[in-house]
Amino acid sequence: IASATGGGKADGTIQAILPLATGQSVVARASIDNPEGRWRPGMTVSADVTISSRQVPLAVKESGLQRFRDFTVVFARFGETYEVRMLELGERDGTVAEVLGGIKPGTPYVSEQSFLIKADIEKSGASHDH
Repeated sequence: IASATGGGKADGTIQAILPLATGQSVVARASIDNPEGRWRPGMTVSADVTISSRQVPLAVKESGLQRFRDFTVVFARFGETYEVRMLELGERDGTVAEVLGGIKPGTPYVSEQSFLIKADIEKSGASHDH
Protein backbone atom coordinates (compact mmCIF):
# COMPACT_ATOMS: atom_id res chain seq x y z
CA ILE A 1 0.00 0.00 0.00
CA ALA A 2 1.33 3.46 -0.87
CA SER A 3 -0.17 6.65 0.45
CA ALA A 4 -1.31 9.17 -2.16
CA THR A 5 -0.45 11.93 0.33
CA GLY A 6 3.17 10.91 0.88
CA GLY A 7 2.57 8.90 4.04
CA GLY A 8 4.92 6.17 2.91
CA LYS A 9 4.51 2.50 2.11
CA ALA A 10 3.25 -0.41 4.19
CA ASP A 11 2.38 -4.07 3.87
CA GLY A 12 -0.99 -5.22 5.09
CA THR A 13 -3.83 -7.65 4.74
CA ILE A 14 -7.17 -6.74 3.20
CA GLN A 15 -9.90 -7.64 5.66
CA ALA A 16 -12.89 -6.56 3.59
CA ILE A 17 -13.80 -5.01 0.26
CA LEU A 18 -16.83 -2.81 0.66
CA PRO A 19 -19.63 -2.92 -1.94
CA LEU A 20 -18.93 0.72 -2.83
CA ALA A 21 -16.94 1.58 -5.94
CA THR A 22 -16.31 4.96 -7.53
CA GLY A 23 -15.00 4.82 -11.08
CA GLN A 24 -11.95 2.58 -11.01
CA SER A 25 -11.55 2.86 -7.23
CA VAL A 26 -12.61 0.35 -4.62
CA VAL A 27 -13.10 0.87 -0.90
CA ALA A 28 -11.31 -1.72 1.20
CA ARG A 29 -10.39 -2.20 4.84
CA ALA A 30 -6.82 -3.29 5.48
CA SER A 31 -4.85 -4.04 8.61
CA ILE A 32 -1.39 -2.41 8.65
CA ASP A 33 1.21 -1.49 11.26
CA ASN A 34 0.98 2.23 12.06
CA PRO A 35 3.47 2.95 14.87
CA GLU A 36 4.01 6.61 13.89
CA GLY A 37 0.34 7.38 13.21
CA ARG A 38 0.91 8.34 9.56
CA TRP A 39 -2.04 6.32 8.31
CA ARG A 40 -5.53 7.60 9.07
CA PRO A 41 -8.93 6.05 8.34
CA GLY A 42 -10.31 7.19 4.99
CA MET A 43 -6.93 8.05 3.40
CA THR A 44 -6.69 7.59 -0.36
CA VAL A 45 -4.02 5.04 -1.23
CA SER A 46 -2.89 2.95 -4.16
CA ALA A 47 -2.09 -0.71 -3.70
CA ASP A 48 -0.71 -3.78 -5.43
CA VAL A 49 -2.81 -6.74 -4.32
CA THR A 50 -1.53 -10.30 -4.35
CA ILE A 51 -4.44 -12.72 -4.69
CA SER A 52 -2.31 -15.85 -4.33
CA SER A 53 1.27 -16.98 -4.76
CA ARG A 54 3.24 -20.15 -5.07
CA GLN A 55 6.86 -21.16 -5.50
CA VAL A 56 7.91 -22.68 -8.83
CA PRO A 57 11.18 -24.46 -9.60
CA LEU A 58 12.04 -22.14 -12.50
CA ALA A 59 10.66 -18.88 -13.88
CA VAL A 60 11.86 -16.28 -16.40
CA LYS A 61 11.02 -12.61 -16.74
CA GLU A 62 8.22 -12.06 -19.23
CA SER A 63 10.21 -9.12 -20.61
CA GLY A 64 12.71 -11.66 -21.97
CA LEU A 65 10.13 -13.72 -23.86
CA GLN A 66 9.91 -13.44 -27.65
CA ARG A 67 7.83 -15.11 -30.35
CA PHE A 68 10.24 -16.78 -32.75
CA ARG A 69 8.73 -18.67 -35.65
CA ASP A 70 5.89 -20.57 -33.94
CA PHE A 71 7.46 -20.75 -30.48
CA THR A 72 7.86 -18.71 -27.33
CA VAL A 73 11.60 -18.44 -26.68
CA VAL A 74 14.32 -16.82 -24.65
CA PHE A 75 17.82 -16.11 -25.90
CA ALA A 76 20.26 -17.98 -23.67
CA ARG A 77 23.89 -16.90 -23.43
CA PHE A 78 26.59 -19.49 -24.01
CA GLY A 79 30.03 -17.89 -23.93
CA GLU A 80 30.02 -15.04 -26.42
CA THR A 81 26.96 -16.21 -28.36
CA TYR A 82 23.21 -16.43 -27.83
CA GLU A 83 21.09 -19.44 -28.63
CA VAL A 84 17.33 -19.68 -29.11
CA ARG A 85 15.71 -21.79 -26.38
CA MET A 86 12.13 -22.86 -27.07
CA LEU A 87 10.17 -22.86 -23.82
CA GLU A 88 7.25 -24.78 -22.46
CA LEU A 89 5.53 -22.31 -20.16
CA GLY A 90 3.13 -22.71 -17.27
CA GLU A 91 1.40 -19.95 -15.37
CA ARG A 92 2.21 -16.25 -15.78
CA ASP A 93 1.64 -13.33 -13.45
CA GLY A 94 2.43 -10.38 -15.71
CA THR A 95 6.03 -10.18 -14.50
CA VAL A 96 7.40 -13.73 -14.63
CA ALA A 97 6.45 -16.95 -16.41
CA GLU A 98 6.81 -20.43 -14.99
CA VAL A 99 9.13 -22.61 -17.11
CA LEU A 100 8.14 -26.26 -17.48
CA GLY A 101 10.84 -27.10 -20.02
CA GLY A 102 13.37 -25.76 -22.51
CA ILE A 103 15.99 -24.18 -20.26
CA LYS A 104 17.85 -25.33 -17.17
CA PRO A 105 18.01 -23.40 -13.87
CA GLY A 106 20.98 -21.05 -13.75
CA THR A 107 21.25 -20.62 -17.53
CA PRO A 108 21.89 -16.94 -18.28
CA TYR A 109 19.31 -15.46 -20.66
CA VAL A 110 18.45 -12.07 -22.08
CA SER A 111 15.79 -10.65 -19.77
CA GLU A 112 15.47 -7.10 -21.12
CA GLN A 113 15.31 -5.76 -24.69
CA SER A 114 15.46 -9.27 -26.14
CA PHE A 115 13.85 -7.92 -29.31
CA LEU A 116 17.32 -6.62 -30.28
CA ILE A 117 18.76 -10.14 -30.31
CA LYS A 118 15.71 -11.37 -32.23
CA ALA A 119 16.19 -8.63 -34.83
CA ASP A 120 19.89 -9.56 -35.25
CA ILE A 121 19.03 -13.25 -35.68
CA GLU A 122 16.30 -12.51 -38.22
CA LYS A 123 18.60 -10.10 -40.10
CA SER A 124 21.47 -12.58 -40.29
CA GLY A 125 19.11 -15.31 -41.49
CA ALA A 126 17.59 -13.18 -44.26
CA SER A 127 18.04 -14.42 -47.80
CA HIS A 128 18.73 -12.21 -50.79
CA ASP A 129 18.33 -14.81 -53.54
CA HIS A 130 16.97 -13.53 -56.86
